[in-house]
Amino acid sequence: MKDDRELFSLEDKIVVVTGGTRRYGHCFCRALGQAGATVVLTSRDRGRADDTARELAIRAWRRLAMACSLLTAVPLKRLWTRSSQITGG
Repeated sequence: MKDDRELFSLEDKIVVVTGGTRRYGHCFCRALGQAGATVVLTSRDRGRADDTARELAIRAWRRLAMACSLLTAVPLKRLWTRSSQITGG
């Protein structure tokens, strides 16, 4: 029988968490990282994004932090391009 890690594995998956530095987003980043996902987290506050990315790095989880507001298409395109470059996707 498979254990929880095998059943809910996100190895080789890339997950984008918008608002990844506060309350629920922060919790999602941790849970997704623990499940093996590469976490791309965004926040309007670059400092908070970097802090959360450092927290994930301490646990050796793959991550990318970006500061951006997703109210227009330009940051979304930048997010997609940067994520693809870093993750090889």
